[in-house]
Amino acid sequence: QLTSPGMVEKKKSKQPKDGSKKQEPDIDALLEAPPADPKKTAAGVLILIALLAGAAFVVLQLYTALIGGFVELDVNDTAKLKEVFFSGDPWVVFCQKDASAEIPVSLTAASKSLFSEVNFGVVDCWKPLKSSGKTLMQRWSLSESRPPAFLVANGNPPLQMVSKHYSDPDAATVWIRSNSQPAVVGKMNPERFEKECTSRESCVVLGSKSDELDKDFKKLLLETMQSTRVRVVNVDTSVWSVKLSDKVAETKPRGLKKTKAVPTLLCIGKRVPLKKAKKAKVTEKDKVAVGGFIKGEPDDPVDLAAFLQECKEPGYDYGLVEMDEVPTLSRKEKKSSPKPSPSPTKSAPPVNTKVLSELDQGWESLVKELSFIGREEV
Repeated sequence: QLTSPGMVEKKKSKQPKDGSKKQEPDIDALLEAPPADPKKTAAGVLILIALLAGAAFVVLQLYTALIGGFVELDVNDTAKLKEVFFSGDPWVVFCQKDASAEIPVSLTAASKSLFSEVNFGVVDCWKPLKSSGKTLMQRWSLSESRPPAFLVANGNPPLQMVSKHYSDPDAATVWIRSNSQPAVVGKMNPERFEKECTSRESCVVLGSKSDELDKDFKKLLLETMQSTRVRVVNVDTSVWSVKLSDKVAETKPRGLKKTKAVPTLLCIGKRVPLKKAKKAKVTEKDKVAVGGFIKGEPDDPVDLAAFLQECKEPGYDYGLVEMDEVPTLSRKEKKSSPKPSPSPTKSAPPVNTKVLSELDQGWESLVKELSFIGREEV
Protein backbone atom coordinates (compact mmCIF):
# COMPACT_ATOMS: atom_id res chain seq x y z
CA GLN A 1 0.00 0.00 0.00
CA LEU A 2 1.41 3.36 -0.99
CA THR A 3 1.32 6.31 1.33
CA SER A 4 1.52 9.92 0.52
CA PRO A 5 4.61 11.85 1.53
CA GLY A 6 2.71 13.68 4.29
CA MET A 7 1.42 10.56 5.94
CA VAL A 8 3.27 8.36 8.43
CA GLU A 9 2.27 4.78 8.83
CA LYS A 10 1.46 3.79 12.41
CA LYS A 11 3.15 0.56 13.41
CA LYS A 12 1.00 -1.91 15.15
CA SER A 13 2.21 -2.69 18.63
CA LYS A 14 2.93 -6.28 19.36
CA GLN A 15 0.30 -7.89 21.52
CA PRO A 16 1.01 -10.72 23.95
CA LYS A 17 0.25 -14.17 22.61
CA ASP A 18 -2.39 -14.76 25.29
CA GLY A 19 -4.49 -11.91 23.89
CA SER A 20 -4.12 -9.62 26.92
CA LYS A 21 -3.31 -6.00 26.36
CA LYS A 22 0.20 -4.85 27.16
CA GLN A 23 0.36 -2.40 30.07
CA GLU A 24 2.29 0.74 29.22
CA PRO A 25 4.34 2.25 32.09
CA ASP A 26 2.71 5.20 33.80
CA ILE A 27 5.39 7.90 33.55
CA ASP A 28 3.50 10.31 35.78
CA ALA A 29 3.12 7.69 38.52
CA LEU A 30 6.80 6.93 38.40
CA LEU A 31 7.68 10.60 38.72
CA GLU A 32 5.34 11.00 41.67
CA ALA A 33 6.57 7.85 43.51
CA PRO A 34 8.14 8.57 46.94
CA PRO A 35 11.95 8.35 47.19
CA ALA A 36 13.64 5.31 48.78
CA ASP A 37 13.97 5.26 52.60
CA PRO A 38 17.45 6.70 53.40
CA LYS A 39 17.71 4.53 56.54
CA LYS A 40 17.16 1.36 54.55
CA THR A 41 19.63 2.55 51.94
CA ALA A 42 22.25 3.30 54.60
CA ALA A 43 21.65 -0.08 56.23
CA GLY A 44 22.14 -1.79 52.91
CA VAL A 45 25.39 0.07 52.34
CA LEU A 46 26.65 -0.88 55.82
CA ILE A 47 25.79 -4.54 55.25
CA LEU A 48 27.63 -4.44 51.95
CA ILE A 49 30.67 -2.83 53.58
CA ALA A 50 30.63 -5.45 56.36
CA LEU A 51 30.49 -8.27 53.82
CA LEU A 52 33.36 -6.76 51.85
CA ALA A 53 35.39 -6.25 55.05
CA GLY A 54 34.77 -9.86 56.10
CA ALA A 55 35.82 -11.11 52.70
CA ALA A 56 38.96 -8.95 52.82
CA PHE A 57 39.82 -10.33 56.27
CA VAL A 58 39.45 -13.90 55.06
CA VAL A 59 41.64 -13.15 52.04
CA LEU A 60 44.24 -11.51 54.29
CA GLN A 61 44.27 -14.52 56.61
CA LEU A 62 44.73 -16.90 53.69
CA TYR A 63 47.42 -14.68 52.23
CA THR A 64 49.26 -14.56 55.56
CA ALA A 65 48.96 -18.32 55.96
CA LEU A 66 50.46 -18.84 52.52
CA ILE A 67 53.37 -16.40 52.61
CA GLY A 68 53.68 -15.47 56.30
CA GLY A 69 54.10 -11.90 57.42
CA PHE A 70 56.70 -9.78 59.20
CA VAL A 71 55.88 -6.35 60.63
CA GLU A 72 58.59 -3.77 60.05
CA LEU A 73 59.36 -2.19 63.43
CA ASP A 74 61.00 1.20 63.95
CA VAL A 75 63.23 1.87 66.95
CA ASN A 76 61.89 5.42 67.01
CA ASP A 77 58.31 4.20 67.46
CA THR A 78 58.35 3.99 71.25
CA ALA A 79 54.66 3.10 71.55
CA LYS A 80 54.95 0.13 69.19
CA LEU A 81 58.11 -1.18 70.84
CA LYS A 82 56.40 -0.93 74.23
CA GLU A 83 53.57 -3.07 72.84
CA VAL A 84 56.04 -5.66 71.54
CA PHE A 85 58.09 -5.98 74.72
CA PHE A 86 55.56 -5.32 77.49
CA SER A 87 52.04 -6.18 76.29
CA GLY A 88 52.50 -9.88 76.97
CA ASP A 89 51.45 -10.81 73.42
CA PRO A 90 53.90 -13.25 71.76
CA TRP A 91 56.34 -11.74 69.24
CA VAL A 92 59.22 -13.27 67.31
CA VAL A 93 61.64 -10.54 66.25
CA PHE A 94 64.39 -10.90 63.66
CA CYS A 95 67.29 -8.44 64.05
CA GLN A 96 67.96 -6.99 60.62
CA LYS A 97 70.79 -4.50 60.09
CA ASP A 98 69.58 -3.54 56.64
CA ALA A 99 67.03 -4.62 54.07
CA SER A 100 69.59 -6.80 52.32
CA ALA A 101 69.70 -9.21 55.27
CA GLU A 102 67.29 -11.97 54.34
CA ILE A 103 64.95 -13.49 56.89
CA PRO A 104 65.96 -17.14 57.44
CA VAL A 105 63.80 -19.88 55.98
CA SER A 106 63.12 -21.31 59.44
CA LEU A 107 61.42 -18.11 60.61
CA THR A 108 59.50 -17.68 57.38
CA ALA A 109 58.14 -21.21 57.73
CA ALA A 110 57.26 -20.60 61.37
CA SER A 111 55.40 -17.41 60.48
CA LYS A 112 53.19 -19.40 58.11
CA SER A 113 52.49 -22.14 60.65
CA LEU A 114 51.89 -19.80 63.59
CA PHE A 115 50.29 -16.82 61.84
CA SER A 116 47.19 -16.97 64.09
CA GLU A 117 49.17 -17.49 67.32
CA VAL A 118 52.31 -15.37 67.20
CA ASN A 119 53.28 -11.98 65.76
CA PHE A 120 56.45 -11.71 63.67
CA GLY A 121 58.55 -8.60 63.11
CA VAL A 122 61.91 -7.26 61.94
CA VAL A 123 63.87 -4.42 63.50
CA ASP A 124 67.37 -2.96 63.48
CA CYS A 125 68.73 -4.14 66.84
CA TRP A 126 71.94 -2.13 66.41
CA LYS A 127 70.30 1.27 65.95
CA PRO A 128 70.12 3.48 69.09
CA LEU A 129 66.71 3.80 70.68
CA LYS A 130 65.07 7.21 70.74
CA SER A 131 64.22 6.96 74.44
CA SER A 132 67.53 5.82 75.98
CA GLY A 133 70.19 5.94 73.27
CA LYS A 134 70.95 2.26 73.81
CA THR A 135 70.52 -0.37 71.14
CA LEU A 136 68.17 -3.31 71.60
CA MET A 137 71.24 -5.54 71.78
CA GLN A 138 72.45 -3.51 74.77
CA ARG A 139 69.03 -2.95 76.35
CA TRP A 140 68.24 -6.67 76.53
CA SER A 141 71.80 -8.03 76.72
CA LEU A 142 71.45 -9.99 73.48
CA SER A 143 74.45 -12.06 72.45
CA GLU A 144 76.31 -11.30 69.21
CA SER A 145 77.48 -14.92 69.06
CA ARG A 146 73.95 -16.35 68.90
CA PRO A 147 71.36 -16.09 66.08
CA PRO A 148 69.90 -12.57 65.71
CA ALA A 149 66.33 -13.55 66.60
CA PHE A 150 64.40 -13.71 69.85
CA LEU A 151 60.98 -14.47 71.31
CA VAL A 152 59.20 -12.21 73.77
CA ALA A 153 55.90 -13.33 75.38
CA ASN A 154 53.85 -13.17 78.58
CA GLY A 155 55.75 -10.15 79.89
CA ASN A 156 59.03 -12.06 80.14
CA PRO A 157 62.38 -10.70 78.90
CA PRO A 158 63.43 -11.66 75.34
CA LEU A 159 64.50 -15.28 74.89
CA GLN A 160 67.17 -15.52 72.22
CA MET A 161 67.13 -18.44 69.81
CA VAL A 162 69.94 -21.00 69.54
CA SER A 163 71.44 -22.40 66.37
CA LYS A 164 69.56 -25.72 66.30
CA HIS A 165 66.19 -23.91 66.38
CA TYR A 166 67.33 -21.14 64.08
CA SER A 167 68.43 -23.43 61.25
CA ASP A 168 65.61 -26.01 61.27
CA PRO A 169 62.07 -24.88 60.28
CA ASP A 170 60.32 -27.66 62.23
CA ALA A 171 62.47 -27.15 65.31
CA ALA A 172 61.91 -23.38 65.14
CA THR A 173 58.12 -23.80 65.00
CA VAL A 174 58.06 -26.23 67.95
CA TRP A 175 60.40 -24.02 70.02
CA ILE A 176 58.37 -20.86 69.39
CA ARG A 177 55.02 -22.51 70.14
CA SER A 178 56.19 -24.17 73.36
CA ASN A 179 57.86 -21.03 74.74
CA SER A 180 55.03 -18.66 73.84
CA GLN A 181 52.29 -20.48 75.78
CA PRO A 182 50.76 -18.61 78.75
CA ALA A 183 51.70 -19.83 82.21
CA VAL A 184 50.92 -19.23 85.88
CA VAL A 185 53.89 -18.25 88.05
CA GLY A 186 54.03 -19.99 91.42
CA LYS A 187 56.41 -20.56 94.32
CA MET A 188 55.82 -17.06 95.69
CA ASN A 189 57.77 -15.33 98.41
CA PRO A 190 58.00 -11.58 99.20
CA GLU A 191 60.90 -10.92 96.81
CA ARG A 192 59.48 -13.00 93.97
CA PHE A 193 56.03 -11.45 94.47
CA GLU A 194 57.47 -7.99 93.95
CA LYS A 195 59.50 -9.01 90.89
CA GLU A 196 56.78 -11.03 89.15
CA CYS A 197 53.73 -9.01 90.16
CA THR A 198 53.70 -5.63 91.89
CA SER A 199 56.59 -4.12 89.88
CA ARG A 200 54.71 -4.70 86.60
CA GLU A 201 52.01 -2.69 84.86
CA SER A 202 49.39 -5.23 85.86
CA CYS A 203 49.12 -8.58 87.56
CA VAL A 204 46.41 -11.07 88.54
CA VAL A 205 46.88 -12.72 91.94
CA LEU A 206 45.32 -16.12 92.58
CA GLY A 207 44.80 -16.91 96.23
CA SER A 208 44.56 -20.66 96.75
CA LYS A 209 45.19 -23.05 99.62
CA SER A 210 47.93 -24.81 97.66
CA ASP A 211 50.70 -24.01 95.21
CA GLU A 212 49.00 -26.39 92.76
CA LEU A 213 45.82 -25.19 91.04
CA ASP A 214 42.75 -27.30 90.41
CA LYS A 215 43.11 -29.04 87.02
CA ASP A 216 39.77 -27.88 85.57
CA PHE A 217 40.19 -24.27 86.69
CA LYS A 218 43.77 -24.13 85.40
CA LYS A 219 42.63 -25.38 82.00
CA LEU A 220 39.94 -22.67 81.79
CA LEU A 221 42.40 -20.01 82.94
CA LEU A 222 45.09 -20.90 80.40
CA GLU A 223 42.55 -21.04 77.57
CA THR A 224 41.33 -17.56 78.51
CA MET A 225 44.90 -16.26 78.73
CA GLN A 226 45.51 -17.26 75.11
CA SER A 227 43.53 -14.19 74.02
CA THR A 228 44.36 -11.96 77.01
CA ARG A 229 48.03 -12.16 77.95
CA VAL A 230 48.39 -10.83 81.48
CA ARG A 231 50.79 -11.82 84.24
CA VAL A 232 49.18 -14.30 86.64
CA VAL A 233 50.77 -15.46 89.91
CA ASN A 234 49.53 -18.01 92.42
CA VAL A 235 49.94 -17.34 96.15
CA ASP A 236 49.63 -20.24 98.58
CA THR A 237 47.40 -18.65 101.22
CA SER A 238 48.05 -21.49 103.64
CA VAL A 239 51.58 -20.08 103.95
CA TRP A 240 51.33 -16.41 102.92
CA SER A 241 48.89 -13.58 103.54
CA VAL A 242 48.50 -10.65 101.13
CA LYS A 243 48.48 -7.32 102.92
CA LEU A 244 45.77 -5.12 101.33
CA SER A 245 44.37 -1.69 102.07
CA ASP A 246 40.83 -1.46 103.42
CA LYS A 247 39.60 0.11 100.14
CA VAL A 248 40.72 -2.90 98.12
CA ALA A 249 39.40 -5.41 100.65
CA GLU A 250 35.95 -3.80 100.38
CA THR A 251 35.79 -4.61 96.64
CA LYS A 252 35.55 -8.31 97.39
CA PRO A 253 32.00 -9.38 96.46
CA ARG A 254 29.87 -11.14 99.02
CA GLY A 255 27.87 -14.28 98.52
CA LEU A 256 30.12 -16.02 95.99
CA LYS A 257 30.45 -19.76 96.18
CA LYS A 258 33.53 -20.90 98.04
CA THR A 259 35.25 -24.11 97.05
CA LYS A 260 38.81 -25.33 97.39
CA ALA A 261 38.96 -25.81 93.61
CA VAL A 262 38.31 -22.14 92.78
CA PRO A 263 40.83 -19.55 94.03
CA THR A 264 40.23 -15.91 94.90
CA LEU A 265 41.16 -13.51 92.06
CA LEU A 266 42.69 -10.09 92.75
CA CYS A 267 43.94 -7.53 90.22
CA ILE A 268 46.91 -5.27 90.94
CA GLY A 269 47.76 -2.66 88.33
CA LYS A 270 48.67 0.91 87.47
CA ARG A 271 46.67 3.61 85.75
CA VAL A 272 46.55 7.36 85.33
CA PRO A 273 44.05 9.04 87.70
CA LEU A 274 40.93 10.26 85.93
CA LYS A 275 41.66 13.90 86.73
CA LYS A 276 45.08 13.62 85.06
CA ALA A 277 43.96 11.50 82.11
CA LYS A 278 42.93 14.60 80.14
CA LYS A 279 46.43 16.06 80.25
CA ALA A 280 48.10 16.62 76.90
CA LYS A 281 51.08 14.52 77.91
CA VAL A 282 50.89 11.72 80.46
CA THR A 283 54.03 10.06 81.84
CA GLU A 284 54.67 6.92 83.86
CA LYS A 285 55.10 9.10 86.96
CA ASP A 286 51.46 10.11 86.71
CA LYS A 287 50.27 6.54 87.25
CA VAL A 288 49.04 5.25 90.60
CA ALA A 289 48.55 1.74 91.94
CA VAL A 290 45.02 0.32 91.77
CA GLY A 291 43.46 -2.96 92.80
CA GLY A 292 40.23 -4.90 93.14
CA PHE A 293 38.65 -8.35 93.21
CA ILE A 294 36.83 -10.10 90.37
CA LYS A 295 33.14 -9.33 89.95
CA GLY A 296 31.35 -12.60 89.47
CA GLU A 297 32.43 -16.21 89.64
CA PRO A 298 36.10 -16.98 88.89
CA ASP A 299 35.19 -20.22 87.10
CA ASP A 300 32.63 -18.54 84.83
CA PRO A 301 34.25 -18.08 81.36
CA VAL A 302 32.56 -14.72 80.71
CA ASP A 303 33.35 -13.27 84.15
CA LEU A 304 36.92 -14.53 83.99
CA ALA A 305 37.56 -13.13 80.48
CA ALA A 306 36.16 -9.71 81.42
CA PHE A 307 38.30 -9.59 84.57
CA LEU A 308 41.55 -10.54 82.80
CA GLN A 309 40.94 -7.97 80.06
CA GLU A 310 40.24 -5.23 82.60
CA CYS A 311 43.32 -6.10 84.64
CA LYS A 312 45.57 -6.10 81.59
CA GLU A 313 44.66 -2.46 80.91
CA PRO A 314 43.16 -1.07 84.13
CA GLY A 315 40.36 1.38 83.38
CA TYR A 316 37.72 3.26 85.34
CA ASP A 317 34.51 1.25 84.84
CA TYR A 318 35.24 -2.11 86.50
CA GLY A 319 35.54 -0.79 90.03
CA LEU A 320 39.30 -0.93 90.63
CA VAL A 321 40.22 1.48 93.42
CA GLU A 322 43.38 3.43 94.12
CA MET A 323 45.71 1.95 96.74
CA ASP A 324 47.67 3.87 99.33
CA GLU A 325 50.23 1.08 99.58
CA VAL A 326 51.35 -1.63 97.20
CA PRO A 327 50.35 -5.11 98.48
CA THR A 328 53.05 -7.24 100.06
CA LEU A 329 53.36 -10.82 101.28
CA SER A 330 53.92 -11.81 104.87
CA ARG A 331 54.34 -15.30 106.23
CA LYS A 332 51.52 -16.56 108.39
CA GLU A 333 52.40 -17.55 111.91
CA LYS A 334 51.98 -21.23 112.50
CA LYS A 335 49.36 -21.95 115.10
CA SER A 336 51.16 -23.82 117.84
CA SER A 337 49.14 -26.64 119.32
CA PRO A 338 48.49 -26.16 123.06
CA LYS A 339 50.83 -28.12 125.30
CA PRO A 340 49.09 -30.91 127.16
CA SER A 341 48.72 -30.18 130.85
CA PRO A 342 50.85 -32.46 133.00
CA SER A 343 48.97 -35.35 134.48
CA PRO A 344 48.46 -34.95 138.22
CA THR A 345 50.98 -36.92 140.27
CA LYS A 346 49.88 -38.95 143.24
CA SER A 347 50.88 -37.13 146.37
CA ALA A 348 52.61 -39.11 149.10
CA PRO A 349 50.47 -39.89 152.12
CA PRO A 350 51.06 -37.69 155.14
CA VAL A 351 53.86 -38.83 157.41
CA ASN A 352 52.89 -39.91 160.95
CA THR A 353 55.67 -38.41 163.05
CA LYS A 354 54.54 -40.26 166.19
CA VAL A 355 54.95 -43.63 164.53
CA LEU A 356 58.37 -42.63 163.20
CA SER A 357 59.47 -41.55 166.69
CA GLU A 358 58.36 -44.86 168.18
CA LEU A 359 60.18 -46.76 165.42
CA ASP A 360 63.36 -44.82 166.12
CA GLN A 361 63.15 -45.59 169.82
CA GLY A 362 62.52 -49.28 169.17
CA TRP A 363 65.48 -49.45 166.79
CA GLU A 364 67.78 -47.89 169.36
CA SER A 365 66.66 -50.40 172.06
CA LEU A 366 67.28 -53.29 169.67
CA VAL A 367 70.78 -52.07 168.88
CA LYS A 368 71.64 -51.80 172.62
CA GLU A 369 70.43 -55.31 173.32
CA LEU A 370 72.41 -56.74 170.42
CA SER A 371 75.56 -54.97 171.50
CA PHE A 372 75.13 -56.24 175.11
CA ILE A 373 74.66 -59.82 173.94
CA GLY A 374 77.79 -59.53 171.90
CA ARG A 375 79.88 -58.40 174.88
CA GLU A 376 78.60 -61.26 177.04
CA GLU A 377 79.62 -63.81 174.44
CA VAL A 378 83.10 -62.33 174.22
